[in-house]
Amino acid sequence: MQVEWKPEVGKPARMEGLDCIVLEINESLDQAAVRVLPDGALRVYPLKHLDRPLTEEDRAVREMADIMAGAMPSDSYPGLARALYRAGYRKQPSSDDDMTDPANWRAGDIVECVAASATDLTAERLYQIISMDGDNDPVIDDDFEDCVARTADLFRFHSRP
Repeated sequence: MQVEWKPEVGKPARMEGLDCIVLEINESLDQAAVRVLPDGALRVYPLKHLDRPLTEEDRAVREMADIMAGAMPSDSYPGLARALYRAGYRKQPSSDDDMTDPANWRAGDIVECVAASATDLTAERLYQIISMDGDNDPVIDDDFEDCVARTADLFRFHSRP
């Protein structure tokens, strides 16, 4: 069951596809004064023209749909997945993923150095994985900005942005 949305003063809303902030509601006239966010314009609209604000999920779905619409209809699911990956979308770790296992680490993940090696890594410093090599060892920018594969034993998973 979906709850009916009602605009509130000071809260975000959508009006004719634009983000806005509700400044005033006049229920007797069935109108609302809003500030349109893209240009800062003040406008008065019938309440029925206001809609709930977009959620982060709405925005992400819209972006992904735009990306997929740009892919040729003949593209396969891997082609669509590649387009999403190139646009920056990544699989988020789930509770089923064992993030202590480097096989589940991906480019872009953040790892923490647990044991400094020689002079090019700092213990407890966070590093971003550039890629994973064939042995499930992360390739990172070390302290000297050299992109080299390091044994996974030197790191523990920290987060996935």
